[in-house]
Amino acid sequence: MLSIIVPILILSMGILTIISVRDSSSTISEQINERMTAELSAAEENIEESLTGVSTMAETIAHAVKATYKGMGMAVFEQMLGDIIQSNSIVMGSGIWFEPYVYNKNQEYMGPYIYKDGDRTTVTYDYSNAEYDYFSQDYYTMAKNSKTPIITDPYYDPTSGVIMSSCSAPILDDDGTFLGCVTVDMELSSVSGMVEGIKVGQNGRAMLLDSNGTYLAGVSQEKISAGQRITADSNSSLASAGNTIMSSNSGTTVYTSAEYGEEDIYYTTIPTTSWKVLIQMPQSERDAPVRQLALIMIVIAVVFIIVEVIIVILQVRGIAKGIGKVKNFAGTLAEGDFTVEPIEIRSQDELGVMSTSLNDMYDNNKGVISGIAGYSQEIDEASRRLSGASQDLNDQFEVIQEQMNKAAERILGTRDFSCFEKTGGANRTSICTVTKAKWETYTPDHVRMMGYPAEEGDYLVFTVRADRFLRNMVRAIVGTLIEIGRGKHPYEWIDEVMQSKDRGVAGESVPGHALFLKEVEY
Repeated sequence: MLSIIVPILILSMGILTIISVRDSSSTISEQINERMTAELSAAEENIEESLTGVSTMAETIAHAVKATYKGMGMAVFEQMLGDIIQSNSIVMGSGIWFEPYVYNKNQEYMGPYIYKDGDRTTVTYDYSNAEYDYFSQDYYTMAKNSKTPIITDPYYDPTSGVIMSSCSAPILDDDGTFLGCVTVDMELSSVSGMVEGIKVGQNGRAMLLDSNGTYLAGVSQEKISAGQRITADSNSSLASAGNTIMSSNSGTTVYTSAEYGEEDIYYTTIPTTSWKVLIQMPQSERDAPVRQLALIMIVIAVVFIIVEVIIVILQVRGIAKGIGKVKNFAGTLAEGDFTVEPIEIRSQDELGVMSTSLNDMYDNNKGVISGIAGYSQEIDEASRRLSGASQDLNDQFEVIQEQMNKAAERILGTRDFSCFEKTGGANRTSICTVTKAKWETYTPDHVRMMGYPAEEGDYLVFTVRADRFLRNMVRAIVGTLIEIGRGKHPYEWIDEVMQSKDRGVAGESVPGHALFLKEVEY
């Protein structure tokens, strides 16, 4: 009997283990892909945000020059550029480059350049001459052929030891005539820091490439200063992967590194500059959870098989013992001895002898039944206690939601929301009119009916309606309300935050991946 049961158990558990590991591996791979996509999206958003700020600055200067160049002295422009440079940590210099004889009918070259010189700014006209001929420079010709600001490919500045890039914005008259351009030169150490700060797991790290595949961050300083491209890397496997990366906007590829062996590369493209953000993850680290799970499943399968074999052996012995009693009882009766006591069997079997001892079985099992009844009462009592605890937890959750809604009610109306506005915004006013701000509990079906993806479990949804939103306003409001819900502050604290008009007083901004624009009313 064991020769049949044990192989079946081993085969069944083997198949079950293989299926479990395969399905779990697929799930883990999906989770890793989702994590990598989220990291890439966050990096892309942060870099895009930094570059957009510089582009907006260049465009704003260009509009100001267009509107005032006919009556404004050059000293005023120099002062304006100097103030802007000093107020922005990543901007190293800026220039205004006019078309021939546009600013002054007697001057062909008019191009003041203002740059940081220690703690002050310096004005130079060294580039405003025929020898430099700024009309032929890339930043000028690119701006002349564009209607919007353009960010040039970065380059390594050996003097300062940092990576630089320029944003060039055309100065266009009302009829679209090209009057010149404005350049804003920026150093990308903050962008490099963002990329180098990305760490996934123990050995996952990021790289940044320009539109030509030149290394900008995430590799040795030697490669960056040499302007080396990924497609020309000394690691032929990485160079081959670089060709794949440069040929598409996003995806994954594989290469072999000397330090970690096979590595996956997840990459995406920043739309405004065509720069590439890459995240590398060693396959050994990626597969470690799967290997650990497989080992655990094998151990569980072996333990299960051993336990089942022991149970089967005990069951077989019990059956054999029962058959022996029946055999002895039948042999005694066959010899004509009817004084033998009836055989007592506590479980029904295939021999059919239990019909003569049902009453005895009932008596023998009354204790078991009584015990079951007693356990049932204990279970019922435990269930009531658990239900009470669940109700207490639900009450506490309602109190938390109530506190956050009390705070949310205090931001309704027309107010100054600068305390929730991300610094560096270009809004002329921080006044907004909020007509709704409320936390509500939604079921997953409710969330799906609204057109959003949802997993199992209730959702706490914050809905806010206003005539306008400041940059980062909703995420900062939610972060502040959550601090109140966690008991860090009373709900009245929201008044202090609003009155402060200081972003540093409000709570931290929550991540934006759960933020949705529900509707726009006109």
